[in-house]
Amino acid sequence: MTQQDEGLGIAEVLVSMLMLVVITLAFLPVLTGTLQLSADSSRLTTASGLADARVSDIRARTAECGAFNGTTTTTGYAGNGAALRTTVTCPSTLPALAPVLVTVDDEASGENLVTVRDSVWMKG
Repeated sequence: MTQQDEGLGIAEVLVSMLMLVVITLAFLPVLTGTLQLSADSSRLTTASGLADARVSDIRARTAECGAFNGTTTTTGYAGNGAALRTTVTCPSTLPALAPVLVTVDDEASGENLVTVRDSVWMKG
């Protein structure tokens, strides 16, 4: 056996470590982008759930049209503040369909996350 066949030298180990670092750094932007997309998706899903719950609440209490008209509440979601705005335009004669608009905005950035337009049958 010659001296070259005895194993890896320090140069080979350093080159392989350098290659590993380069490959890892190449994948780093992909990983951080994926984490950001996951966080954004979670925010939008939570905001959609808040808006859906608000519309469901209005549907459950159809005799109280005026109670929802122009109400604004603030609630927390996913560790952040969300402005949940609800506008129910009560028809002049009941029973009738009332247009409902629910928006959820991120309080920190002011960004609109979700807008839901619906109609709810108000009994009066």
